[in-house]
Amino acid sequence: MTPYTEVTCRICHASIVKETVNTWKDLPSENWAEMMDFWHCHKPDTNDSPEGGYSSSNKGYGAANSIGPTLGVALVDATCFHLLQADCNVHINPVGKRDGERLHSLHLKLYKWEVSLRNASSMTREEYPEQRFIAAQLLSMIESQGVHRFVLHNPDASHEDQGDDSTGILLWIFNPDMFYSSTFMPESPKRAMKVYYKPRVINPLDVLEQEGSKASEVKMPIQSLRQALYASTRLLPASATKFQQWAVGFLER
Repeated sequence: MTPYTEVTCRICHASIVKETVNTWKDLPSENWAEMMDFWHCHKPDTNDSPEGGYSSSNKGYGAANSIGPTLGVALVDATCFHLLQADCNVHINPVGKRDGERLHSLHLKLYKWEVSLRNASSMTREEYPEQRFIAAQLLSMIESQGVHRFVLHNPDASHEDQGDDSTGILLWIFNPDMFYSSTFMPESPKRAMKVYYKPRVINPLDVLEQEGSKASEVKMPIQSLRQALYASTRLLPASATKFQQWAVGFLER
């Protein structure tokens, strides 16, 4: 991101982010607060009482101390841009519910696959498929958490939800880095992850709560991802599309 980069809607190309945003900062990994215990020999403490201590209620870092954007400063993670509503040109639904009380209601989240980047000087445009950003998120979690199974579901899913939007995807990363080609693809070979998946998991939150579950939770819109997995499976020979109860496919990276 440079001062000449303009964030626009991928569909209508309307400018989304105001010119007041002049700083873009990378967010740390999701488990940054837990790692602080290992990184700091002198840990920050917001408690001035004589008792002091470093419990989660009084230390200067932890789950209750969220990182959020400020005016003119946007935050970037593997899948999203995080901004204040005051820094946006158009109305976008607030995403404060995503992290409960930790996010201010004026904190907005833009999924990277829903926007394009335009260079104001050369007028060139950059945009990438949703799969690449999801793959980047999963690879980051594999590296930081050591997990290879994920339950993906819509951010607003709950135990009481019914219908297609309430179902999730159970994803097992079998090979995180490979190349594959097909006569049906104009651009081959492609770099991807080989995955096993269950495309429609009823009550995905219940799967996460099952005793002995080794899956990690990923909240994001999943309808287009589901269709991309189906499309990748159709590239395989019929004998290679299943592994026990799992469907086999690819996730572009």
